[in-house]
Amino acid sequence: MMENLPNGVDHPTFKEMVEIMEEEFAPLLQTYLDDTPALLTQIRSATSSTPADFEALAAAAHQLKSTSGSLGFTELEGLARTLERTAQSADEAAVNPLLERAEDCFKQLTPFLQGYL
Repeated sequence: MMENLPNGVDHPTFKEMVEIMEEEFAPLLQTYLDDTPALLTQIRSATSSTPADFEALAAAAHQLKSTSGSLGFTELEGLARTLERTAQSADEAAVNPLLERAEDCFKQLTPFLQGYL
């Protein structure tokens, strides 16, 4: 299964996590699969409020960045990092395109990750 890693995944980091976590990897991945949509929704909600809640956006993006990075999901980690910076600079116009890319990235990762459950 390891040879079928999608783009945007740091193969050595992902492989190391699989090996280190052993039987605890599947529950960790399930938590990631459960939590990530909620984080993406929090980001969207933060931008939908008037005025935009950049503090909430930055907090959700930071958590997404951290969890994605620890599992080796570099593309989603990078998008979350950029979302966090965007929130810190209060650049509301830049959020939606980045969020859409993050949502698409997660959708592409999901089938692969479900194969490890």
